[in-house]
Amino acid sequence: MIHLDLGGRLGNQFFRYAFARQIDIKRGGNDDLILTTSRYDIQKDDSFTNGLSNFNVKPFSTTNISIYHKLKKKIKIKYKIICVLKKIFKINSIAFERIIFKHLSNDGLLIAYHDNYKFKAPSTKDVFIDGDFQSPEYFHQIKDILKKEFTPKLQPLEKNNELYYIIKNSNSVCIHVRRGDYLSEKYKKDFYVCDENYYKEAIRILEKFITDPVFIFFSNDIGWVKDNLVTNRETYYEPSDIPLWESFRMMYCCKHFVISNSTLSWWAQYLSDHQDKLVISPDHWFNNPEKEKANNLILPNFTTIKCKYH
Repeated sequence: MIHLDLGGRLGNQFFRYAFARQIDIKRGGNDDLILTTSRYDIQKDDSFTNGLSNFNVKPFSTTNISIYHKLKKKIKIKYKIICVLKKIFKINSIAFERIIFKHLSNDGLLIAYHDNYKFKAPSTKDVFIDGDFQSPEYFHQIKDILKKEFTPKLQPLEKNNELYYIIKNSNSVCIHVRRGDYLSEKYKKDFYVCDENYYKEAIRILEKFITDPVFIFFSNDIGWVKDNLVTNRETYYEPSDIPLWESFRMMYCCKHFVISNSTLSWWAQYLSDHQDKLVISPDHWFNNPEKEKANNLILPNFTTIKCKYH
């Protein structure tokens, strides 16, 4: 049985599920999957929902009981001791994860460890997973499986047929502009990386290397996009009244990508079938230096643009 802590929005949920799914497959693919949604009760934010339920993922059950409440007493004691040592010796989060992984992975507790990609799946009856696991190294062996499972359950909405036709029959470029919460006081310090200049430079590069690009903008602030990112090319915008699963499908159907430092647009480019895709990204993912040290999301095939540290 695999117990997965389901934190974050859809892009982060994809990463967590992908890691758990690879563990499941390494163990024979017969594990029951239980998604723990207790974090949503803590955050009390309606925007945190179980987005996986809209995709063709492995069947799962859900619970609001934290995975840490389910651990055996012996593992709980080990975990609490390590947490106390973290506070006493002021161990940073990356080093802390390494200690956790080293001492508890064999007991079935797997917490995100940024560069420990080669390890055996626990042989324990129950596996407990918590962490972001934001690197394709954690799941690249099952990419073809994930491409099928991260397909929405429902068919494309008929009202979007014309836009899908344009996307599939042109040099379509998905341009993802993440604003909204990234500009809030809570997140701006870490996540406000891709400003107006980033997108304008990306468009300049696209026009240089892509013949007759057609721009498809996706954003949680389309109004700002229309006012500030004016192009002289054929341009479209995601419909305002569609669910996230439909918007995400439109994104990964595109041929080329300008991604923000958002896991949603990262997954869109990853799932794209276009062989010669050009992917443009910022040169760093986080403004926070410690988090950036552990960043594994900017891939070697990306064309990067230098961005300010805000």
